[in-house]
Amino acid sequence: PDETPPTLISFDLDMNTGQLFLTFDETVNSTSLDVTGLVVQQYNDTLEYGQSYRLSMSSYSDTLYSTVVTVNLSSEDSNEIKRLSELATGYNDTYLSIANYTIVDMNDNFVSPVIPEEALPVSTYTIDSTMPQLVNFSLDMNTGWLTVTFDETVNVSTFVYSLFTLHSSANMSFGARVVLTGGYPLGDNHHIVTLQLNDADLNNIKLLTSLATSSGNTYLTVLGGGVADMSLEANLVQQGTVAISMLVQDTTSPNLDSFSVDLNAGNLRLTFDEVVNARSLEPTGIVLQDGRRSRIGVGLST
Repeated sequence: PDETPPTLISFDLDMNTGQLFLTFDETVNSTSLDVTGLVVQQYNDTLEYGQSYRLSMSSYSDTLYSTVVTVNLSSEDSNEIKRLSELATGYNDTYLSIANYTIVDMNDNFVSPVIPEEALPVSTYTIDSTMPQLVNFSLDMNTGWLTVTFDETVNVSTFVYSLFTLHSSANMSFGARVVLTGGYPLGDNHHIVTLQLNDADLNNIKLLTSLATSSGNTYLTVLGGGVADMSLEANLVQQGTVAISMLVQDTTSPNLDSFSVDLNAGNLRLTFDEVVNARSLEPTGIVLQDGRRSRIGVGLST
């Protein structure tokens, strides 16, 4: 009987399709494949330094019996590899090690391991050339968090906020809309990114009572160039519009930040931490005091 273990002789990686191609020196039984035995490495001599990623059980192969096994990377694994900015970006940082339990041949011989210190270099590398797409988004009007989900990992340093617009109608040409002017990401590169909206944009959204008050009047459009993926030859996001997937309405009470009085003009100026409805003002609820804890004060009248 055959007692010779199969050997991995080369591999190819296609970051465009998200596929890993393993070539062995004999036919292997792909139904035995355990992808967790596969580790993509930045270097071929160690795991101690550099970046690496072990595939998860979510990746799979639909090959049966062959010398070439195609591993379909799950979106989880593909996005994690892309998130690691120094791993698998080209020929110089793409290596593979394989544990002996990863696969067996047709006589149940386990594959010869390729240890991390002797990882194989990629034979053919295909760069990611696909534009990322906006998949969905959520908005929290309490915190001002805009969470955008793409179909692949994006580079958070490439966001161009002016190319993102929140609008009340599926067609951006109609209804209320706010073009973003700024903000910042609350996390690192990922396919799900939470952006902190700036105060000006958040207040402009709240000013428009027909925008972002329900799931039926909240849409987000990103124009081409709004963000880029992690590829060395960066792919700009494809233009697209999506309806909101979750809206958290504003339930936070406004706070009075400061006030000023002009006795000559007879004006009292109130500054709040968010937009308020001036028509709802009830002057009798305002008392001017001569000290923070003073009992001496004058209440306003209508």
